[in-house]
Amino acid sequence: MAGKTSLLSKMRGALVGSLAGDCLGNPFQTKGELVSKSVLEHYLIGLQDPNLKVPYKPYTDDTAMTKNVARSLLECKGYNPRDMAVRFVEEYKKDPKRDYGERVVNVFARLNMEGYEDPYRPAREQFDKQGSFGNGAAMRVAPVALYFCHNLENCLEVAKEQARLTHFNWIAILGAVLQSSAVFHALNCKEDAKLEAVEFVNKLRESIERIVDREEKTECLIKTTEKLPR
Repeated sequence: MAGKTSLLSKMRGALVGSLAGDCLGNPFQTKGELVSKSVLEHYLIGLQDPNLKVPYKPYTDDTAMTKNVARSLLECKGYNPRDMAVRFVEEYKKDPKRDYGERVVNVFARLNMEGYEDPYRPAREQFDKQGSFGNGAAMRVAPVALYFCHNLENCLEVAKEQARLTHFNWIAILGAVLQSSAVFHALNCKEDAKLEAVEFVNKLRESIERIVDREEKTECLIKTTEKLPR
């Protein structure tokens, strides 16, 4: 029971941490210049003052999409690309003022217009079919690691596939894979064990290598199949 309670606590922490990071980090997201460490520290320390009156920090599209990644996985009992794409679009239509990027809004418009026939196509055809390499797919990926917390292979594969709904560039996809791997391994760290940084980073590297190796083998198989006589 203690182990289960600990895992649930870690899961809550992952989601609350993602939300807090989104809300607190958003004011700095659109700044054109780099923010110094001292400015950031002053900002965060100030928030701890109980007498300080500041406006609520709204969440952004990253949290809006994170919620729907979680809901889709739970209600579909696994990954369903069409369902997740529909949820993304409906969430945007319901509450569009969450700092959604222009490119992802274009993806949503095409998904809606095409009836979600191929949920990957709009993102795949952006930027001369290179796809977006933004970080949005990584920002929303935490629920994937929570849902597949006992199966790393499924975690990495679904992290990759959900990324392709909006970000089809390989850089963006690997970013989502990397983040999901980090959450997965953090969840599975023993409570009384010290986190070994080098070992942890090596696990992340292995996750990237697995996906890259699998993708290269798949691409090789496709090319070989295309050459077969029909």
